[in-house]
Amino acid sequence: MTTPFQWLAARVSFERDALRRAAGAALATSLMIVITGGIVRVTGSGLGCDGWPHCTEDSFAATPELGIHGAIEFSNRLLSVIVCLAVGWLIIVSRLQRRPVPGLTRWGWVQFWIVILNAVIGGLTVWARLSPYLVAAHFLAAVLFLTATTVVWHRVRVLDRPVRPLSVPVGLLWPCSQPWRCWSWPAHSSPAPARTRETPPTCPACR
Repeated sequence: MTTPFQWLAARVSFERDALRRAAGAALATSLMIVITGGIVRVTGSGLGCDGWPHCTEDSFAATPELGIHGAIEFSNRLLSVIVCLAVGWLIIVSRLQRRPVPGLTRWGWVQFWIVILNAVIGGLTVWARLSPYLVAAHFLAAVLFLTATTVVWHRVRVLDRPVRPLSVPVGLLWPCSQPWRCWSWPAHSSPAPARTRETPPTCPACR
């Protein structure tokens, strides 16, 4: 049985530029959702809408009677829709790459489920009348989403970038063969003898 992604893959493909733009869009929306969530918290608009997912019993959107707090809360909810679209586009673009990158597709699905988790916690927070524990969980889920989008954005940036060989000898990076002896080496001891070109890099305690 052919899946929708398999059907699309036979007809559509994307290059790396589209993947970079999709990862950047996901990162931008994650930053915006954290900022608008902070605005909701600072302005005390967490209960600007009486319920969830509807803003009132009779309206899905905010009404003029709810005032500025209702507008702020509903704007944050609308932004969540944009976040879902950005993450969905990232999943599609990463899955339909001309040169496959299955690891990034999995990261896209991780972002998707974090968004769903955050939406559920947000609804529970409204129903619990801003329980501090749920408010904290709501914030942590938003930070987790921001972390995931940052990881994907970084991985896309370094994708297909050639690996640079290590130009510094390993001995210079870790010159001591017995570091546990160096840690206990007295500071007032005599300095190490001068090292020549033939002498391997080490410390006095290792001699």
